[in-house]
Parts: sequence; structure tokens; C-alpha cells
Amino acid sequence: MGVLDAPLRKAATAVIRTLGTSVTIRQLTHGPLDATTGVSTPTQRDTVVKATIAEYTSRDLSDTVLLGDRQVMVAAADLSFPPTTEDEVVIGMDTYRILDVESPQATDQAVMHMLQVRQRLAVVTDPSKYDKQITIQSLTEGHDDRAGLTYTPATYATRWAAVIPLTGTERFAERRDRSVTQVRFEMRSDETTRAITPKMRVSWDGRLFDIHYLIDVESKEVEVHLFTEEAT
Repeated sequence: MGVLDAPLRKAATAVIRTLGTSVTIRQLTHGPLDATTGVSTPTQRDTVVKATIAEYTSRDLSDTVLLGDRQVMVAAADLSFPPTTEDEVVIGMDTYRILDVESPQATDQAVMHMLQVRQRLAVVTDPSKYDKQITIQSLTEGHDDRAGLTYTPATYATRWAAVIPLTGTERFAERRDRSVTQVRFEMRSDETTRAITPKMRVSWDGRLFDIHYLIDVESKEVEVHLFTEEAT
């Protein structure tokens, strides 16, 4: 511990406790995946602390800071763990997801945690729509005897998904060959599905689909959508 750590941490704690309001920092820990649903059910640990809450101004807004986002400052000494973007903040009756964490230090210890948070939307998804089991495959690049590229597939994850064929204006890439099948796979958002990349592919119903891009709906809150094209 550096010479400035203790006094600065003490000062930050005193100011935030005096000026702040009570919030709950909800630490989420993901357990093993359920073999049937393919979903990891998180366990939560709540810690009530004092925090200062500020609204971002118009000059703060950017691609990553949106209107309605808030900055929550918590004294590092009041938490036994550093918050991460997997955790949540509960303010009153509203739950906010943590988008970014900055933890300025005096010398070698954090003085406070500055959290950019965004309110979770009350989105209801019908679980019965996830009625098709798909496999996400990672591809390892290699070379054959003639120095040609080869790709060896391995199972990255298996999930239940909704399979939505894309037609008309929904198609994400215009092609002369309109018979090429484009499909959107919708699945629950979790740590594993959010880490899917276009370097992977989808195997479903004996067919293979290249991933062109993906969207994390509501940013880690609801679903991950994979926009794919059947491999030919």
C-alpha cells in the first residue's frame, strides 16, 4: 500500500457516504450450463453501499454514452470486490447494467469505482420460440499437403434458438443468386453467446451457415441474433 492510498481512500469514503444515496451493487456469478436449456443461471450477491449518482450531460454523449445513462461513484473501501460489466446496480426499484468501470488509483489501490450504467428495459421474450437446437462451431485454420488452407471444426456451444429465414428487405446482402438461404438465429444472451464471432459458423439440421455479423439485442440484456448465410 502506498503512502497516499489510505488517506485518499478514507477521504473518498467520507465524501461519498455524506453526499451519496443508498444503492445495491449486485454481483452476478454464472454457474455451469444447464444440459437441457443450454443456459447458465447466475447466482447473485447484493451489497448495499452509498453512492453518488450523476446524469451525463449532452457534451458527454457519444457512441458509447447514451442519453439516460448515469454515472455511479462508489468508494472502493466500501466494496469487498471490484465491480465488473457482468454486475448490476439497483437504484430504487430500477435495475441498471454496468457498461463500463473506471477505478482511479492513488498509488496501487483503487480510491473509488466510477460506473457507467444503463437502465434495463422490461423486455419479455416468449421462451417457446427457442424450438430448434443449433451448434456453434469454432474453426481452426491449418494447411493440407499442398499448402492449401483447411478449417477444422470444433463444437463451441450448443443452444436452443429461433430460426428465422430472411426474405425481401430483411436480407442483409443482395445477391444475384436469390436462392442462397439467409437465416437469422435468435438465442438467449449469455457470456458464451455474446462471445460468438463471424469466424465461427452455425450447424443446424445437417446444414452449415456462415456468420456474417451478430447483434447483442439491448446490449447483454435479452438476445443474441446471428445473421447467417448457408454455406455452398
